[in-house]
Amino acid sequence: MDVLKSINKAIPELSKGQKVVAYYILENWQAVAYKSARTLAEELGVSQSTILRTADQLGYDGFPALQQSLQDVINEKVSTLARLDLASDESQGAITDEVAKVFRLHEANLQQTFRHIDAEKVNRVASLLLQAGQVAVLGMRSSASVAHCLGYNLSFVRGNVQIFNSDYMLTEHLVSMDSSDVVVVISFSRYSLAAVGGAKLARKQKCKVVAITDSLKSPLVAIADECFVLSTVSRHFNHSHMTAVALVDTILTMATMMGRQGARKKLTEIEEGLDLLKIFFQE
Repeated sequence: MDVLKSINKAIPELSKGQKVVAYYILENWQAVAYKSARTLAEELGVSQSTILRTADQLGYDGFPALQQSLQDVINEKVSTLARLDLASDESQGAITDEVAKVFRLHEANLQQTFRHIDAEKVNRVASLLLQAGQVAVLGMRSSASVAHCLGYNLSFVRGNVQIFNSDYMLTEHLVSMDSSDVVVVISFSRYSLAAVGGAKLARKQKCKVVAITDSLKSPLVAIADECFVLSTVSRHFNHSHMTAVALVDTILTMATMMGRQGARKKLTEIEEGLDLLKIFFQE
């Protein structure tokens, strides 16, 4: 486990208080992946700033980034049920405290992702999605909701958008695509074989591949033309999708601004269809 080896290697360079934190992480790394910095500080009898400085000294951009690395190991090695047990051990406080911890963690994920987001890359991807002949959005299992968010809303801006939440007809569709098309693949560890396989096939078809994932170790990183690596640290058994939804919303905003005239025409057509079919409730 590279993260634990790197922590062990860095210990001689740490201060006395930081060594206490580092040794605790090595012995209790699965639990630390889900503990807040405040809780960890209270348990060890050190300041919260010592926890944060330790993460910095270990080469991480904040404590959430260290937790993400630990969760990456857990996601690779530990079952979903075991992750639930780990997260539950850290959820014994008052209800208001737990709600606050969840919201603070979402905030930390967003800040961590924003610090590393490349605005030019967002702009390039928005342009690719507008100019593509076809767009396919792949998101399996827990990533399906994010894929639907992107694909459904993108269909209001342009046509020829397909969403795939399983491998049903995925191969048949991808082999009909070519270099004029874009495939967006959304997958978080443990990575779906269908998502990774779909990305590889899209690459073979010379499509532009855009990946949204959670780690530089993700198999999608080496496949994609454009890749976004997000902070997805969560206090429950699965990943937080907050940053993924925020990124999707940003891409959609940029695409709508770039293709305002086409989006207006498409939305007008959709509204006329909705009125004709009487989709929405009226008094």
